[in-house]
Amino acid sequence: MQTITANQGQNFKDLVIKATGDVANLIVMAAANDVSPTATPVVGRVYIVAGTIKKSISELFTNNDTPATLFIDTERPVTNLYGFPETFPFL
Repeated sequence: MQTITANQGQNFKDLVIKATGDVANLIVMAAANDVSPTATPVVGRVYIVAGTIKKSISELFTNNDTPATLFIDTERPVTNLYGFPETFPFL
């Protein structure tokens, strides 16, 4: 059984892409680990790799080159997402 460990700054989609090379495995891998596909992974937790692995893509990532797209803005907490015209939800 193949596993992957979550690193700082990763969301679950990053784990799936690194492990399998295909985001289409998101639901399969979430179900195998009994987590939500939109959940933030626990740093250091080991997750089971599930789904079809595309080695040509997954082998591009090493321990030093890991996708980490989770962004939490602690400087500007969002209090009013749709306060048009003052703010836009995508700023």
